[in-house]
Amino acid sequence: MNARTITFHTLTFLMLCIGAVARAEEPNYIGKVVTIKTAKESTSCIRIENFVPEIGAFKHDAPGDCSFKVEAGTQPGTLLFRWVKDPTLYLQHRGFRLLLLNTDPADASFRVVHPLKGNEGLSLQAASWPTHHLCVVEKNQIFISPNIKDLRKAVFFIQEVTK
Repeated sequence: MNARTITFHTLTFLMLCIGAVARAEEPNYIGKVVTIKTAKESTSCIRIENFVPEIGAFKHDAPGDCSFKVEAGTQPGTLLFRWVKDPTLYLQHRGFRLLLLNTDPADASFRVVHPLKGNEGLSLQAASWPTHHLCVVEKNQIFISPNIKDLRKAVFFIQEVTK
């Protein structure tokens, strides 16, 4: 073995160790009821209004409007967000827009990834379109897009709903 090979193996080992530590610290959301917020200390979240997902204020008199039960997605490492008020409906993208539907679970699976901007929160990558991330666009609509102008609009915070 030469010095270059040893350095390569050492770096590979360190990267695997760092990756394992990072994965160990990621929360396990499966089985939990959560709210998907747009900012850490905000009341703004993905809210269902007339069966349409949009960004709106969390209402304490109607917490179910912003609450989703997290399930394992259709691919390893992905998540599904089932609406607690109607367990037959999932957050899902169709035509690049986030909708509330009960069909095609492949388009309802999202992968939690590091935030596209900053180092707090997370971004949600569409499992069926790995170059596309969930983002807020004008008029509080939510889409998946590969070209997000303001990356802060693709950062979310998943908060467990306490009873």
